[in-house]
Amino acid sequence: MSHRHWIRALHLIAAAIIGTFIYSPWGAIPGFSVVIQVVAFPALALSGLTLWLLPRLRFGLRARRTR
Repeated sequence: MSHRHWIRALHLIAAAIIGTFIYSPWGAIPGFSVVIQVVAFPALALSGLTLWLLPRLRFGLRARRTR
């Protein structure tokens, strides 16, 4: 699998964890909220930014390398 598939899988897993936190009674568990704040939300944000900006970054690096 390519890097994009792994990043997309991480993004979907983090989104599912956050959705579980919001829509289930598990949101009241203090340890679960810490996992959301420290692990799931940053993973979701970073993977989303990576999926969005990685093609532009690769294009820019290729253009710079060919000059």
